[in-house]
Amino acid sequence: MSWEGFAFLGWGAVVIAMVLLLVQRMFFVKGLIAQSKDASGSIVDLFERCRGEVGYRGRCELKLSPVAGSPSVCGLFRPVVLVPESLPGQLGDGDLRSIFLHELAHVKRWDLWVSMVQTVLQIVYFYNPLLWVVNGIIRKVREQAIDEAVMATMGE
Repeated sequence: MSWEGFAFLGWGAVVIAMVLLLVQRMFFVKGLIAQSKDASGSIVDLFERCRGEVGYRGRCELKLSPVAGSPSVCGLFRPVVLVPESLPGQLGDGDLRSIFLHELAHVKRWDLWVSMVQTVLQIVYFYNPLLWVVNGIIRKVREQAIDEAVMATMGE
């Protein structure tokens, strides 16, 4: 076998390993969502008001997770905002509002889809260090843009 054949086999092995890690991560997130319970009461009312402020009209659920360490948004087709179940008791409405606006802005901007495309490109071109650097920069800039959008929405 030529060196090109070995290089292709090596590339294929790394791609398969990274795809398997991505699938494992997908099942982990699915498990997080399954363990979570639907939010109720005033927190749902606040979440719905935030949806209106952001201008997101699509479907998005709010769930309280006993395992999640921080608020996050999950799900490409049916987005779910996961919030640690202890967080609503620790924070006031103003802080919860900023969290909800932040996560809903990610959903509205299709950031999960952009991140998925980035991940697929990073898997296929894993050998390119420039792509790893650029992906890190894009993720950082995306978070800064969301934070600025939230501050603008809140009037700060």
